[in-house]
Amino acid sequence: MIYFTADTHFGHGNIIKLCNRPFESGKEHDWELIERWNSLVRPEDTVYHLGDFGFGSPNFLSSIRERLNGKIHMVWGNHDKRQKRKKISHLFDTVQDYLEITVQEPAEPKPKKVFIVMFHYPILSWNRKHYGSIQLHGHYHNAALPFLLKNTVNVGVDNWNFFPVSYEQIKSFLAREGE
Repeated sequence: MIYFTADTHFGHGNIIKLCNRPFESGKEHDWELIERWNSLVRPEDTVYHLGDFGFGSPNFLSSIRERLNGKIHMVWGNHDKRQKRKKISHLFDTVQDYLEITVQEPAEPKPKKVFIVMFHYPILSWNRKHYGSIQLHGHYHNAALPFLLKNTVNVGVDNWNFFPVSYEQIKSFLAREGE
């Protein structure tokens, strides 16, 4: 399975207040996000994390990563500070600032390839936008975006009840939005 997420902010206790997250403490926040992640993601699954993984020391972030299932591909966010990136890059399967992937879907009468663009920030235009590609982003947490764009999904945890979101959920969401 393929999952997407963003803005976990592990180790950032103040995020509870800033984003009105329903947790009593930073410790509960981190524990619950890890539990929810692992309730869906298996060790063999792939997770694309679109930035703002966490705050704290490299050792703390390593201890969080060790508890998360899946192969994680990191797209850096604005809170993934440059000086820390070098110290934590090894925690992830790949790291980059921007990523494009193709997902193969079985479709009748023939298989279909879906192009996905991933960046921490939402962008107004992206590669293959006019050919049905999907843009995934984070950054905006639970704030409503005034310029919702077709085929754009905010995969931040605040929007998905603090769970990673599957590719199937994204397809369903986009189908509902297109109605």
